[in-house]
Amino acid sequence: AEKLAEANQDNSYITTAEHLAEVNASVAKLTEFKSAISNYISEAGGAKPETTAEVSTFGESIKGILKEATKDATATANDIAEGKTAYVNGVLIEGTQKEDNLQYILGSKYQESASSFYGQNYTDLNRISTGLSTFRCLKEPIDVTNASKIIISIQTYTSYSVQYPYYFGMGLSKTPLTSLSECHNSSTKTQHYEASDSQGNGGNQIRTLEYDCSNLTGYYYPFTYIYIPNGNFYPATIIYWKIV
Repeated sequence: AEKLAEANQDNSYITTAEHLAEVNASVAKLTEFKSAISNYISEAGGAKPETTAEVSTFGESIKGILKEATKDATATANDIAEGKTAYVNGVLIEGTQKEDNLQYILGSKYQESASSFYGQNYTDLNRISTGLSTFRCLKEPIDVTNASKIIISIQTYTSYSVQYPYYFGMGLSKTPLTSLSECHNSSTKTQHYEASDSQGNGGNQIRTLEYDCSNLTGYYYPFTYIYIPNGNFYPATIIYWKIV
């Protein structure tokens, strides 16, 4: 008591009242901090804890934010690409869906089926020619590293006897092809030759070509063409053109 009295006289020690005031100020700051954290948790979708709650309660509320934020997600492992992950209802899901390398250059899965539309006429789709030799080559290359083949389906149409034979080809090129002759003379293609008979049976046909590109890697320019060496033909229409 004698030493405390001496300390109080020379202010070497704080008084009990001052000490209590500092403690109260610290408690007030802690309460203010916990209140702010509680509000932030609530704004983020978590259960808002009381400012008097234990630290563990705050921890559980923070953990619940992710579950609350992803509670409406409905994806399953099969909906997520293999090698990718996503949170669903707070749970990390690893994808199992195999990558689909299908890419449509022209057309769609609906155009592959003649029954997809009422009143569908293939000649009203992606017309490639109105009767003359012609070609198509994409201006931008496509990565075929993971592809196995490129497929094209085309319809040649005529309303009367046409006796002109024609070539229908399709392939891939490392460089863009800018002329019919380049397409027709390319070594990286597959080609169909249609020899019309005297009744014009070369017309009104749907032909499908496949080109194996499983041994190719990198970017290539897809191309296709119609070549009629001895005359004109009626319209040719691409039904679909895809890489798988």
